[in-house]
Amino acid sequence: MIVAPGAALLLNKALFYLDLYTLRDQGKLLTECEYIALPAGPTVASYERRLVRDLRTAGLAVQNERGDTKPVRVA
Repeated sequence: MIVAPGAALLLNKALFYLDLYTLRDQGKLLTECEYIALPAGPTVASYERRLVRDLRTAGLAVQNERGDTKPVRVA
C-alpha cells in the first residue's frame, strides 16, 4: 500500500470538516468523536489510541513522542 505524504493530516482534516458540516446541517456529529485544539489545527481527542495506533501497527506512520503536540510522520 502506498500512502501519500500528509495522508494522515488530510484524513484528520476531512473527518473534522465532515463532522463540522454534519453538526451544522443535522445538529450532531457523524463520527461522534470529540476534538481537541492543537497548533496545527483540530484533531480527534485520543488520536494516539484512535488513529495513530493502527497506522503505526501497519507500518504506515511513526508517532513522535517528544513535545506537546506529538506530530505523526507518515512512514
